[in-house]
Amino acid sequence: MSKSIDLTGQIFGRLTVIKKVGLSKNKFVLWLCKCACGNKIIVTSNNLRTGNTQSCGCLATELRRKNLLKHGLRNTRIYSIWKGMKQRCCNKNSTKYKDYGARGIIICQEWLNNFICFYNWALKNGYADNLSIDRIDANGNYEPLNCRWVTLKEQNNNRRSNNNITIWNKTQNLELWCKELNIKRSQVYKLVQKGKSFKEAIITLSTISIKVA
Repeated sequence: MSKSIDLTGQIFGRLTVIKKVGLSKNKFVLWLCKCACGNKIIVTSNNLRTGNTQSCGCLATELRRKNLLKHGLRNTRIYSIWKGMKQRCCNKNSTKYKDYGARGIIICQEWLNNFICFYNWALKNGYADNLSIDRIDANGNYEPLNCRWVTLKEQNNNRRSNNNITIWNKTQNLELWCKELNIKRSQVYKLVQKGKSFKEAIITLSTISIKVA
């Protein structure tokens, strides 16, 4: 077996190799590297030499920022909505975190660190300057199937206190109805987005489920 090449002191992108620290599961040499921003990370030799890893992650962050500046979207209302969404779900110092992130509400990976993806979804799904983002299931996450653009009045009607659904003289929340009737929340969301109420969507899906069974 050939001897591995010593990469100590070499520079790959923003990374300067400090020392060898072991082997990966795939038998690639692991190198401790220092990024130009000051962070230290461990990278495999193949990722260094192929250029797959060129920083601790700061380079990708800067590129995303440059893309936003290039498109002139930082000063848009949609960008402010996206930032506010992240504050509520991810920033423990936010005054609204207790009602979102602390309750387990998250932002889907598709939107979390990709504003352009969120921006494109917003424009294709009814965004207007007089509308706000609303989660169809107020206990659900920020994700395409559970979000829509609504007026302030519609949003107020969808508060957590209104999420109990009464069907057949029984009242419980959406999650419990889905478990009881063995239906998927995503299917309920789709019907609600088409104009049905939660009650109508659940009854429709439960009927379909019974027929299939």
